[in-house]
Order: sequence, then C-alpha cells, then structure tokens
Amino acid sequence: MMTDNASQKRAYFRLDVNIPMAYRLLSEEDAAIPLPSIIDTAYIEQHFRTKLTDVDQKIEHLIALIGGQHKVLGEMFSAINEKMNLLAPALSEKAIRGIVSHIPANLSAGGVSFVISEPIKHGQMVDLLLALDNNAEPVIIRSQIVKIIPQENQPSMAALEFVHVNEEARRQLVYFIQTQELAAARLRRGD
Repeated sequence: MMTDNASQKRAYFRLDVNIPMAYRLLSEEDAAIPLPSIIDTAYIEQHFRTKLTDVDQKIEHLIALIGGQHKVLGEMFSAINEKMNLLAPALSEKAIRGIVSHIPANLSAGGVSFVISEPIKHGQMVDLLLALDNNAEPVIIRSQIVKIIPQENQPSMAALEFVHVNEEARRQLVYFIQTQELAAARLRRGD
C-alpha cells in the first residue's frame, strides 16, 4: 500500500539548486506556536535575527579596525552604520533578500534537503525563510526534519518535509521550480 508520503515523493520533481534561504531551528516550545497569517519585517527580524546579528558584529569589528588606523574614516563609517540602523525598520520585506544567502539544496514542492552545520535531531521543526520571487515578498515555510544524512568530516545533510505551506508560498515554490526546470532545459538544448 502506498502511503501519502511515498506518493508525495513521486509527485514532485526534485531540483538541485542554489536557493535564497535562511533557516531557524525551532525548540519544542517555538514549534508549538503556529506561524502568523501575516509575516512582516518585524517577525522576520525577530526570528531570523542571528544572521543580522552576525553581520552587525562584523561591521562593528571592521569599523573598529578602520578607526584604529584612521580616526576620521572610522568615524565616517560609524556614522553611516548608525544611519543604516535608523533606516532599517523602514525597509520593506523585499529588503530582507539582502540577509538571505544562496544555499545549495535539493528542492521540490514538498520538501528540501541541505547541509545544516548546527546540531539537529530527527523530527525537529525548522522555519525556512525563502526569497524565491523577485517580484513578491519572502515567504516562511514550517518544515520538519525527516531524515539526517551524516557527511564524512562535514556537517550533516538534513531532509525536510514542508509541513505548513500557505498558498502564496506554494505558488512561489512551484513557479521557482518550473523556472529553474525551463532554464535547465534551455541549457541542455543549447538555447
């Protein structure tokens, strides 16, 4: 007898691609809280802040190094950084694309697999921030780790199944996959 999961695995085309994505491993408490119906910049900054914090720390470190070598230049970069921090809350969700890295992954409309460098466990919930469509807002998809594939001398590969995908996220996923398939077909034909 074919299970829904086995059926789903066959129903979707899988694609190796560099996908614009950030992820957040959820605790059991966080996983119990449903995704909000509207995902805004404040939600993204609050829940995907680790990447932003890393960037902020790098900027502060570099400004300090520059300031140590050239005081006026250091003050100038410090002032620019302060101005950017003041403007950050006014940025739209589209500006979030700047914090989303392109991650090598195997993607389908039902799930994704990619390398996760942090400790993970089977069944753990993960929120994914995807910036798939340049003309639309980023989407967040709740997913669950269904398989962990150890890599020799590297972090593990995690296979995630999408658990909560709203219609907009599903539309963007399907469009992204179809666009990538067409581009690959054109390359094979030599167009």
